[in-house]
Amino acid sequence: MLAIDDEVVDVVRRIFAEYLSGRGDRAIANGLNRDGIPCPSARRPEQNRHRLADGWQGSTVRAILDNPRYTGYAFFGRWTRQETLLDPDDVAAGHVIRFRRSGSESVVRSRKPAHPEIVSVETFVEVQLRRRCRAAGGLAARRKLERGPKKSTKRAYPLRGCVRCVYCSRRMEGTPRESRTYYRCSARTLVPGSPMLERHPKNVYFVGPVGP
Repeated sequence: MLAIDDEVVDVVRRIFAEYLSGRGDRAIANGLNRDGIPCPSARRPEQNRHRLADGWQGSTVRAILDNPRYTGYAFFGRWTRQETLLDPDDVAAGHVIRFRRSGSESVVRSRKPAHPEIVSVETFVEVQLRRRCRAAGGLAARRKLERGPKKSTKRAYPLRGCVRCVYCSRRMEGTPRESRTYYRCSARTLVPGSPMLERHPKNVYFVGPVGP
């Protein structure tokens, strides 16, 4: 049995309503940040110790739109726990636990509602159908709502995904310049209204290894 948090009910309903009105995940997140609505990790930091409380992200909105529990039914088996080697070439390094989304055949739904609904089943299904239609429409359809996939590049980034900003702890992005590779974290990519903006420099650079 899940308890309803009255303070977040309106936020969840707003997210579903705005998506059905044609707004994308990032646009919804930006609107919530502009209105000063705390994100889940800021509202309940004790339950989100692994996340930065730096405002709403498109991925946070997407997770809410994809969560069927808001319909009032209980769902089990949506995620599968898997243990994988931290380093396949070094078994002694140990294992790391990751959670992966299960297939639809592994998900079980309660026959009766387990808690009060926040959005109706019809609203949830309509959102899922629109997301699938937009995904099937390719890049042209996604451009209207969400940022398209990253462009491929032939340049190698040796430290890709390994360098983090000392101010905000986000991964720094590679930026080639002549024979060098710079890894940069730009303050303009922080969500509007983030408290991190008060102390984050405009740009933070790290110089990577010299290219061939």
